[in-house]
Amino acid sequence: NLVYGDGGTGKSLLAAHIVTLVANGQSTSGDGEPSFEVEYGNCLTLDWESDADDFYHRLKGIHKGLGFNDLSSSIFHRYCARPLMDDLEEIQAMVVENGIDLVVIDSAAYAVGGDPKDESQVIPFFNALRTLKVTSLIIGHVPKDNPSQNPFGSVFWKNGARSMWRVAHQQETGEHSFGMGLFHMKTNLSEKLEPIGLRFAFDGS
Repeated sequence: NLVYGDGGTGKSLLAAHIVTLVANGQSTSGDGEPSFEVEYGNCLTLDWESDADDFYHRLKGIHKGLGFNDLSSSIFHRYCARPLMDDLEEIQAMVVENGIDLVVIDSAAYAVGGDPKDESQVIPFFNALRTLKVTSLIIGHVPKDNPSQNPFGSVFWKNGARSMWRVAHQQETGEHSFGMGLFHMKTNLSEKLEPIGLRFAFDGS
């Protein structure tokens, strides 16, 4: 699964939201609107964007907002500083040892380690990810000068992903909340799904 959009649209927050739902086995009710239906599983975030303190601070806020008193013990985090290919054996071991069901890649460009528009970098990344044999959620970006609206302007991201969601973000200056729209751009497994709307609110704690 590939979730992509402009920088600053809340993609990492969305990933934390999904991880929280999966790690607690909690689907969301949309009152007739599109929502998330999940199965319980152990989750591992491979994090090139932030450290453990930032990651768990974000998670605690999501847990609190969803009504969970304690942080789920089914959530694991790995601080990453090398491309996925260069760290693959240790990550494979972590996946097996902790019975991981969902791996989050945050984010794709750093995980590739080279030019994310270069097929010689993108294809090995997907091949490495497949060796983990778990469900994956990849966070990607869209360059501002990319008229195709594909991640990084490369067709290989579109070809490699089984499902793609584009993220749109709306927030007014001074607001303590923002809206997010998720638009299903590609699927190899089923019909395209209806757009999903979310709103994240912050209480300052």
